[in-house]
Amino acid sequence: MADKKFIGSHTRSKEGPRHVSGRGLYTDDFTLPGMLQGMILRSPHAHAKIISVDPSWALKNPNVVGIITPEDIKNNSKPFKPGRYAAGLKRPIDEYASAIDKVRYVGEPVAAVAARDRGTAEDALELIAVDYEPLRAR
Repeated sequence: MADKKFIGSHTRSKEGPRHVSGRGLYTDDFTLPGMLQGMILRSPHAHAKIISVDPSWALKNPNVVGIITPEDIKNNSKPFKPGRYAAGLKRPIDEYASAIDKVRYVGEPVAAVAARDRGTAEDALELIAVDYEPLRAR
């Protein structure tokens, strides 16, 4: 039988006081030499085929260190198994870290940017040209 001495009793939070008083530190609060800012480009569509992703304009900025596109994800990684879309399907759908051939929900990751600062990363997201073919929602 499990020890029940903590059930119904109050416990003091070690982290609570500093977080509610505004003294908590989060990963966004740290800056280290050479650290890059990462940003994710997300789909505005609930269901759409990805025709093309062109990061060339964003890559012209010397403060953009790199951009990962669906093609990069497909060529350099393997799908998760079995994938969240597998339930109830006759054939599971390969699921990667971002959308590959089509997006399946609003906000699905489509590309990622690494830049020397946040402003540059945000600007780079706006310069990535994604051509979508909207599909009927199912």
